[in-house]
Amino acid sequence: MNIFPNNKYIFDGGMGQYLIEKGMITKGTLWSATALIDENLNNTVVEAHLDFIDSGAQIIVTNNFKVRKNTFNENGIIDKFDLANKKAGELALQAKKESKKEILIAGSLPTRGVTYQAHEHYNENEVYQEFHQTAKELNPFVDFFYLDVLCSTTEIITAFDSIKEFNKPVLLGLHFRKNFLLPSGESIEAVSNSIKGFNCAGL
Repeated sequence: MNIFPNNKYIFDGGMGQYLIEKGMITKGTLWSATALIDENLNNTVVEAHLDFIDSGAQIIVTNNFKVRKNTFNENGIIDKFDLANKKAGELALQAKKESKKEILIAGSLPTRGVTYQAHEHYNENEVYQEFHQTAKELNPFVDFFYLDVLCSTTEIITAFDSIKEFNKPVLLGLHFRKNFLLPSGESIEAVSNSIKGFNCAGL
């Protein structure tokens, strides 16, 4: 089944800044993940998703961009990692149901390192396990996975390998610098070659 019958889709906007505008006060370095850990802010996430849908978004992305083990370790809440990812999926699905619109939910699989930077010390097994763990929690709630601003072909390949078993389409989101190279220094051609054979619905 092709879940992307149209040529163009409108994504939602950035959740972190919008949640702050709606009153969220971030805790530590959790950024948007604050609203997943604090149950009193869960409804704010649903409201934010609904605002984007009402503004024309056809795809909403789960609010787990900052749910990463390095961030959760840094903030002393690693025990809440799975809970936060699952909550992100639940809240996105709740918003979809409340909207009564046939929008799509993208399960965010963000870079496992520092945002917009190549990994300094890349442990393939750890990265694989973290991608898989995140996807497992999101899988029941999402239509496809969105690899969210990945920064190297090594990380891209690891991400694709880790989610094969879920058999869902994948959109690949990348961060390019002004020279149109990834933070790792790799080109779009290198990316294209790295994803051959994977279930990639687009870049």
